[in-house]
Amino acid sequence: MGSRSSIDPFASVYVGNLTDEATPELLTELFAQSAPIASVHRPAGASYAFVTFATEDGPAAIVYAIRVYDGLFFAGSPLKVQPMRIDSTPGLREALDAASTEGYFQFAQRDAHQRLNWLVRRIADMVGTIGLYPDAAATRPLMD
Repeated sequence: MGSRSSIDPFASVYVGNLTDEATPELLTELFAQSAPIASVHRPAGASYAFVTFATEDGPAAIVYAIRVYDGLFFAGSPLKVQPMRIDSTPGLREALDAASTEGYFQFAQRDAHQRLNWLVRRIADMVGTIGLYPDAAATRPLMD
């Protein structure tokens, strides 16, 4: 989903430490909880992806995504979320600094944590249902 050419450093984050179970579709569902998604680009066989937000306030979406998702345990491993090419993109560091103090709170007011918790539970149910963790699916109740 998405191509490398559609990656805007002012509206995108690098997402690393991905397992094979972290498909572009699941990443889209996860990151859409913080801002609308324009694209998710994950090269075949790569343990990273680029998520591009479809919002006019890309730097605020980047800051928010980093604060919410960096370190989040997702599809078997903790995510590493960071801005793209911060040193080689003129003006990006300044835009992120401004978003840290101004735009972040607008995103935080969306009650994203509640939606994120719902999504993580939903994904956990999906992962258990499709058998990625067969031991969990085979567990019997403690009492019959």
